[in-house]
Amino acid sequence: MRVGIMMRDIEYRDAIAEMLSETGRDIFVEIAGSGGAGRDSVILTDVMPSEIGEAALNKLKDRTVFLSPVPVGKRAKGELHMLFKYSSISVILSEISAVHSEWSGDRGSMSLSTRIIAVISESDQMCSERCRSLAAQILYIHGGSVIVIPVGYVNDHHVVFSDDAGAFRRLMYMIDEKKDCSPDSFTVTDSYGISYLMLPEGINPVAELDYGYLSRMISNIGNHFDAVILDVGTCFSKTNLKLISCANDILFFGNERRIGPLEGYLGKKQAERARKIEATDAKNETIALDDFVREIYGDGEAHQT
Repeated sequence: MRVGIMMRDIEYRDAIAEMLSETGRDIFVEIAGSGGAGRDSVILTDVMPSEIGEAALNKLKDRTVFLSPVPVGKRAKGELHMLFKYSSISVILSEISAVHSEWSGDRGSMSLSTRIIAVISESDQMCSERCRSLAAQILYIHGGSVIVIPVGYVNDHHVVFSDDAGAFRRLMYMIDEKKDCSPDSFTVTDSYGISYLMLPEGINPVAELDYGYLSRMISNIGNHFDAVILDVGTCFSKTNLKLISCANDILFFGNERRIGPLEGYLGKKQAERARKIEATDAKNETIALDDFVREIYGDGEAHQT
């Protein structure tokens, strides 16, 4: 994905260009001059729509993220893509990805404003438990809505559904038909407020999907949630490695003794992005998890409804 940065604020321009380049995502950043950004680039600018002529705005609006000097409300369907200039880099990146997806028609990548967190561990069962702890901590600190999606070969989130296989088939049908549907038809929410896909216990059908299909499913589901937690565990399949590289955040539980250095699985860039929490004792782990959530959402930041 190419991002053309057109900024009056030179200091901010250089800072945001550096941050985008260091996200570990597949992004080529170009500093756009007076001639504008390339035709295949998403534009990031602090020039407001009111300052652009109508003809030019009509040409650029579908591929442009406008950065406002003042906080802005939630975007309604059909409105211009506009963010507060000093939003976090992950929020800006998510908006750029959403614009790229809509404008280019590339639906094969996870491009949505939802925060996606990939969780890795040296034990699949432990990973599922930590995913639930992470979800609970996000709800406690940040609020909003969170769904956990297992992408490993075994679904060991022990939530019993009466028609789990049927619900998953319905979800796949809706994705095939490019239809949106209520999350109530394919998810269930536990007493802590954590949502899960209705999946059969045991062999996980999600793990059988290819990357394009799975990323579309996550994007479809993500439209209904503020955070998507991918329970990767130890399943480093080619599809999951692509999912990990597209995630906003990577969280690893373990000390690398059982599986070896993460770099051997994820590559250097993605391994450096991973936040590592060593499984020492419950208290230290809880503190580290709390720190992680506050770091990615902002200390004490409240979810806005």
